[in-house]
Amino acid sequence: MTDTPTIPADNSTARAGAAANIHSTPAALGVSSTPDRQLLQEIQVSLAMAARLIQIEPDTQWLAQAQDQALFDEAPFGEDNAFVQTGLAQMREYLSDLTPETLEEAEGDLKREWLRLFVGLGTPQAPVWESFYTKANSPIFSQATLEVRAVYRSYGLALDKQGSEPDDSLGIMLGFLSHVAGLAAQHPEPKAHLEVMDGFLTGHILPWLPAWHYEMGKHASTGYFQGVGNLVFGTVCALAEAFGITYHDKERRFVRRRG
Repeated sequence: MTDTPTIPADNSTARAGAAANIHSTPAALGVSSTPDRQLLQEIQVSLAMAARLIQIEPDTQWLAQAQDQALFDEAPFGEDNAFVQTGLAQMREYLSDLTPETLEEAEGDLKREWLRLFVGLGTPQAPVWESFYTKANSPIFSQATLEVRAVYRSYGLALDKQGSEPDDSLGIMLGFLSHVAGLAAQHPEPKAHLEVMDGFLTGHILPWLPAWHYEMGKHASTGYFQGVGNLVFGTVCALAEAFGITYHDKERRFVRRRG
């Protein structure tokens, strides 16, 4: 345990080629300009939600809260993204079918699905750590784990239970980006924070996220987790767009716009 704060919380071909999909081009205009503070706050909130959906098993309290507060009626950021729209609709539809009498049964079903998708008794069906997709036959804790850990430490952050979950797990990385977006929103000169976000996004998330999204579409069996896959993916696509990076659905890769 350290004294530093806790970080907030498609196939074999796609896996093998995932690391080579980002074009190296000059930084997007958004990194060198002063962005809207409200936009950064919206990004912070949306990324925190995306991190939570992956990291924490749904329970009856969460499901009831999502219903009562209409959490998936809209998104603070990226709502014009087609994946975000689809994900929100899937989660709304799933939640609309729940009643107080069916919440406990839904909790059991969703917890089993969360374990099957993200944890697994052996290999999960939709693994959420970078190393699985970018390094063939890589152990869970790999060079990528050490690289992202070093970035966290540069912000004075460390995992509460280091070693129990890899630092390059998607939920943790999205939580980190949420944290940095919050710092950027408060800073009069956010350029350095934005450069960290851009580099972290392109170096550790975008190269493999389409492969994870494919696996979610293939293996998620409930509307809830089908929605999670689309909402999380769409949120990251929208963030990439803010940095001048476009997702090409046909090729399943991200490309930085030139100019």
